[in-house]
Amino acid sequence: MRVGLVVTLMAADDRINFASNSKRGPFHPPKIDSIGEPLELGSGCLWRSQTSLSGVTSRDNRIFSSSLDRTAKSFEATGGHVLSAYADHERAVGGVANTQYGPITLDETGTLKLWSDGEEARSIAKFEVLSQRVQGIRVANEAILVGDGERIRRLAIFQDEVDDDNPKDLDKDKSEPEKPKKKKRTRIKEMESLESIPIQSVQSFTANARGIVAAGLSNSQVVVWRTEVSPKVWRTWQPRP
Repeated sequence: MRVGLVVTLMAADDRINFASNSKRGPFHPPKIDSIGEPLELGSGCLWRSQTSLSGVTSRDNRIFSSSLDRTAKSFEATGGHVLSAYADHERAVGGVANTQYGPITLDETGTLKLWSDGEEARSIAKFEVLSQRVQGIRVANEAILVGDGERIRRLAIFQDEVDDDNPKDLDKDKSEPEKPKKKKRTRIKEMESLESIPIQSVQSFTANARGIVAAGLSNSQVVVWRTEVSPKVWRTWQPRP
C-alpha cells in the first residue's frame, strides 16, 4: 500500500519526525546529528487568524502566512499585529518564506515574488517559469527550495548595481561634473536542482537553517540532502509502520 508522508523537520534537534495518512499510525525514523534538546511547546493560544490560510511559517519573531484570497501577510508573533501585506498575486498564494532580502511568495501560477521588507511592501523581483504543480516553498542556507514534481528545484537571490537610466535629480545644476548614477538590482536565478529519485514524485518536503532538506516521496521513501555539502542525496530509508 502506498503511504503519503507529511514530513516535518525539527530544527531544534535535527530529528526528522513525520506523520503518515496510514491507519497504522506515524513512523519513527532515526535521529540525525543531534545538536540540542527538542522544543517543548505550551498549550496556551496567544492569538488566532480567521483567514483561509494555505501555509504558515515563522522567522525572527514574525509569522508569515499565505492565503487562498491571493494575499500573504506577516504578523508580530506574540500579539498577532499585521506588519505587512503582500497582495499583488494573480492566484491563491500557496507558500511563503522569509529570506535575508525579504519575504518571498509562491502563487498558483508558479510565480515566485520577492518583497521589500516594511509596511509598504512591494515586489522587487520575480521568477515566472515554475510549473503550476509546485508543492511548496522553503528556505535553507538562503537558497530557495521549490518542490516541482520529481525534483526539488533550487533558486538564489542576487543583488548588484547597474546604471540608473532614470535618475531623480534631473534638475540638478548641470555645471557640476556628472557622476554615474547607480541603482540596486535584485534578481532570482535558478541553481542546480537537488538530486532526484527517478519516477518518484515529491509529496512533501521541509528544510532547516543548517541546510538539511528532507522529502517524502510517492513510494513512502524518505530522502535527505545536506545542501551545504552537496546537492547529491545524503541518506534514504523506507519507513516501516
